[in-house]
Amino acid sequence: MEPHEIKNDDDYKVYLTEQVKKEAHWNKRRIHYDPIIKPRIIYWFVHLSTEPPTVLGFIRGDKYGWRVIGGLTGSHMNGHGEGWWGKFVKIISSEYMAIEEAVVKRLVPPDWSPPPLSDSDADRIDVIQKNGRNRC
Repeated sequence: MEPHEIKNDDDYKVYLTEQVKKEAHWNKRRIHYDPIIKPRIIYWFVHLSTEPPTVLGFIRGDKYGWRVIGGLTGSHMNGHGEGWWGKFVKIISSEYMAIEEAVVKRLVPPDWSPPPLSDSDADRIDVIQKNGRNRC
């Protein structure tokens, strides 16, 4: 299935499942391909269980590292053996919704913008975006 063929939530689940299988296949063979979640870019999500919705940012490094900004559990980064794909799947399975989807469904305003980063988040994000990893 291609992204332009997605017409509803069930199609999206099928597409995501196909991408997960592709990711596992390529990781097994250790061949690089263009992933769904690109490194060094902050992706924004909202959790609708709170009012206003709780905002979570997610950024991955070039290999395994990642950082969560805000969210229900607060900002944190990867620990030992905790890869970015596993964390991304946890975010999605914890009922976070991509901000783009929330805007389309009119759950957040169309002029939504991310909250300002704390100094510590800004420092860590800067390192990831410059070096592609969580450590200086």
